Amino acid sequence: SKVLTALALSRLELEGKVKLSDTLRASLPEQITLAKGLEPVTLLHLATHTSGLPRLPGNLDRSPASLENPYAKYRVSELNQFLAEVKVNNPPGRMVDYSNVGFALLGQVLARKAGMPFEELVRGTVLEPLGMTNTVIRLADGQRARLAAGHSPQGEVVRGWDFDAFAPAGAFHSTLGDLLVLVEANLAEPDTVVGRALTHARTLRSVGEAGDLPLGWQRQVDFQTGLEVYWHNGGTGGFAGPVGSVAGNAAPVATTGAT
Repeated sequence: SKVLTALALSRLELEGKVKLSDTLRASLPEQITLAKGLEPVTLLHLATHTSGLPRLPGNLDRSPASLENPYAKYRVSELNQFLAEVKVNNPPGRMVDYSNVGFALLGQVLARKAGMPFEELVRGTVLEPLGMTNTVIRLADGQRARLAAGHSPQGEVVRGWDFDAFAPAGAFHSTLGDLLVLVEANLAEPDTVVGRALTHARTLRSVGEAGDLPLGWQRQVDFQTGLEVYWHNGGTGGFAGPVGSVAGNAAPVATTGAT
């Protein structure tokens, strides 16, 4: 899901609707209060996990009753409250510190800039151009009937998670077929609008002390061969997507979920 969010960012930047250098202060309405440490955070910081934001917001309900579906009731109003109170872990750009709440915030900013709901934004900028018709947040009746059941580590059937403000971090459902379409698109020549957005997202950008990073993807270099590997995994309640990777300069399958 985070890769799809980053691809929407890539597409919007290529269209001139946002810039990676846009700060949160410039991207959000003045009535939304930002803690001092968030003022210099940019969309690039959010898309590369270098914002300094924690993995999860301090005002997320972590009670035993909420753990079965922890993100379901977390609204944009709670996210805005968190932005006013948070103390960042590190100055932006200093280091990679994986943040689910950072991607939740990125998706909300992009939806606001585009003037449409987040799912509609991703569908129009990424999914429809690629023909990924089975990658959705809200399931149609036929898709729901085909949804695989989630299981606990003990093998018990458990319900999946629901998302509101955290949708950009982990709400998408998908199929193996659709994810293979995404792989093939990343391997193809970037001769379409969406193809150029895929390449743009994989382009490494200098993010201060954190180094050179792509948008959304995780990246590592094999110590022995020097091959670059772009990858992303994911997990939600009852589900875990294994790491998918492709060596070289092409990006791999992006499994959905928020880890």
